[in-house]
Amino acid sequence: MKKSLTIIMAALVITSLSSNLFAQAPATPNQIIGAMEWQELEGTAPAVPGPWQKCGVVIEPTEPYETAEDAIINLFPLTLPCEEGAPWFYMFSNSKGQANLVMMEADGTKHLCVHDGSEGHFTLEGLPKDTRPEHPYVFKLGPDHYRMYFWIYGNPDGKTIIRMIAAESTDLHHWKVINDGKAILGHHFDSTWGDLPARQVSNDAATIYRLPDGTWEIYSAAVTFILDDKSPYANKELCPGFVRFIMRWTSPDGIHLSKPEVVMFPDAKDEVATQFYYLTRLDLEPYTVGFFGDFNIQTQRVRIEPIWSYDHKHWNRPLRYPLWPEDYVSAATINDIVLEPDGNVSLYYNANNMDHNGKVLGEKKDPNKLYKAQVPARKFFGRQLQPGTVLASPAIRFTGMNPRIYVSEGAEITCEWQDMFSVTAKKVNVKIEGDIAEICLADVIGATATGFLRIKGSGIVYDAEY
Repeated sequence: MKKSLTIIMAALVITSLSSNLFAQAPATPNQIIGAMEWQELEGTAPAVPGPWQKCGVVIEPTEPYETAEDAIINLFPLTLPCEEGAPWFYMFSNSKGQANLVMMEADGTKHLCVHDGSEGHFTLEGLPKDTRPEHPYVFKLGPDHYRMYFWIYGNPDGKTIIRMIAAESTDLHHWKVINDGKAILGHHFDSTWGDLPARQVSNDAATIYRLPDGTWEIYSAAVTFILDDKSPYANKELCPGFVRFIMRWTSPDGIHLSKPEVVMFPDAKDEVATQFYYLTRLDLEPYTVGFFGDFNIQTQRVRIEPIWSYDHKHWNRPLRYPLWPEDYVSAATINDIVLEPDGNVSLYYNANNMDHNGKVLGEKKDPNKLYKAQVPARKFFGRQLQPGTVLASPAIRFTGMNPRIYVSEGAEITCEWQDMFSVTAKKVNVKIEGDIAEICLADVIGATATGFLRIKGSGIVYDAEY
């Protein structure tokens, strides 16, 4: 098992691309028309997910502290290695309240974090008294300069501490807490707030991103309250009386946060038992895609639903159902979603057969594992053509490159060109090879023109480029 894991890990470290990873995204064409930007002129073309392919297990329990009866490796919110050859960081926990960070090297060797002042391969200095670290995510800030965000948990002197802090390192192996261990975000169960403003109260399901300009953004499941104590959902799970929703903070340095914005909240179309547990995102020009945790507190299941946005603030939910509705009978959470150099999007997620309260669904517990799935970047969302459906593109300006539309296998489409300043439409030839439909605009118009493509037919249409 270790040999096969080493091969998988070596391949992943070479090819993976994360928001904080070393590789560069493939070059994009001049313009992209996202699948969700097509307008329905006639009929309907429902949104559908892309053709995701599951790639199997990436990380699984192998060490005694991970394989004990009551142990679970917790891979949320794991991020990919921050540079070529760098280790992975995650955590494990058990029902006795024991937890620690784990560093896994590219060859599969694992090291527990040492934070008692002893020497070790993976050390953390400056941890507040009687606390344990969990939920790490690591970024490269510059040459020999790395930062790890993580949550600490503890009950020193009878006080509950649950907060996010940060540490830095020059070699990825030896870390020291920064900012005097002050909280960056705090949990609503933390009883030691001090001077931390209430606007930084959240849940520990947080994801962090460093933007190209060096600034930061954080998404976290903040909370509000169920005021009706007779509500059937008020005392159903680990956080009785709380409702989760997604807030977003920005920061110039990753330490001092802005006022938060509410960016996702259940609406009138959701079940009463719906809560939003986390948000993970990836920029794909000209829009951003992502997933959020659709958490039903009645069934105690967390399932992953695709979303998209233009601005990281206003998120659209075109599907309103999980990516894999019937898979992983209880929990499924996102760890990282990344663009690979080959143009595929890789999704790293963990799953098991326990509900959110830890109840095993089935005869025995299925160990928590990290899985990978992939989809072509330009097929993240699609539109299912129906009989009689006519879709129109946004206005485009043709400058010599024939538009190309990604389509499903066996799709058949016809196309017309409607000049913006004309009342008539022209039929345009379409050449379909594999999953690409080339719209032969050069045959019907001159060097430059502005107008709209209108398509109809059968199958699924995805993004277009021109």
